Amino acid sequence: METFERFRDFFLVLFHLHPFVIMVPLCFQLQTRPLLLAQVLLSIVALFKPYPDMSDIAFSLSMFVMHPRSIVRIKPLFLIGVGIVIPSCIMPLMWYMWLTAGTGNANFYYFQNLILLLFLVFLVSTFIHRTIMRDRIIKAYYKQTKSR
Repeated sequence: METFERFRDFFLVLFHLHPFVIMVPLCFQLQTRPLLLAQVLLSIVALFKPYPDMSDIAFSLSMFVMHPRSIVRIKPLFLIGVGIVIPSCIMPLMWYMWLTAGTGNANFYYFQNLILLLFLVFLVSTFIHRTIMRDRIIKAYYKQTKSR
């Protein structure tokens, strides 16, 4: 990590503590759904790596298929899909231009990585929101049918 030496410890603590700050509320909110919690936590770990791999991202995306009813409820699914596929296809080209051909610079590759992670964060947060809303609707429905 390149930073001023006097701020190095602060940023190390900050970057290592941030995923745990996100994890605690998720553990309380999703305590009845351990498979979903594991999937979301693996996705968060893949997103917060300093240098994310496509294998980590692909693994976390493949786990979303286990919850088809929540995927259907995601409204801008096409936009998110396009926002994930396009940077994933352009990243190898930018890497080639930067490191092999010498015609690009690191900012091209960094921007594609930033856009990819932005859409993945949007996907994970929308997925969590839609799943929690689905669970609340189901709980309200069962509560209503029991009262009849």
